[in-house]
Amino acid sequence: MLFARNAYHKTETRSEAQRAAVESQALQSHLALIHRALSRYRGVVDEATLEDLKQTALITFVTELRKFDHIVNDDFLRSATVRIRGAIIDELRQRDYLSRDKRTLSNQIKKAESILMGKLGRTPTISEVCRGLKISHQDYQDAMADMVLSDDVELFNIASSCDEDNEREALQLLVENELNKLPEEVRKVMYLMYVEGLSTQETALVLELNDIKVHRLKHKGIETLKTRLKDY
Repeated sequence: MLFARNAYHKTETRSEAQRAAVESQALQSHLALIHRALSRYRGVVDEATLEDLKQTALITFVTELRKFDHIVNDDFLRSATVRIRGAIIDELRQRDYLSRDKRTLSNQIKKAESILMGKLGRTPTISEVCRGLKISHQDYQDAMADMVLSDDVELFNIASSCDEDNEREALQLLVENELNKLPEEVRKVMYLMYVEGLSTQETALVLELNDIKVHRLKHKGIETLKTRLKDY
């Protein structure tokens, strides 16, 4: 399994001061891991919420480090990355991050994009979607930010639907394997957004696509994973 319990190591007993020093040094050395986990939510949530998510990530890092008896190795870093992402999503799920009005607008945008694509024979531009729905570009961008949270929660739900730790870890590995089976264009988007932690705009820039195309490919990837894993 990906993060089996036997990956944890036992070491000699350290004093409380020594453990605190190791934790502080490990945090300072791996702040990039924390920042990467948080980067996709910058501009999506307000600064106060972002700070709360940062504290959640830091606490999760230290908690996982203690499980590994303060040994920083590849097993720990892989496990900590997954645990931090999960803790952030749990924190977001506990907040009413997406109101009914915002959810309605997000669904309207998805429907409008689909209709316009059928009419135009291509992916519509943001301006075309906004004109069709009579909304501003800011309304559209706000809805896209909300979709980031919604999609992240949904993907996390797929990968953490089991109650037992060992089953959850096996399912996480299964999700990774299924990602590799996705069509190339979808896989690239999912990899950049959920492995590299890029934003929609950054992913669009890297792949030379527009934002709407990136969102559609991401939704396709999530829906495919849901279908393949529903009977697990």
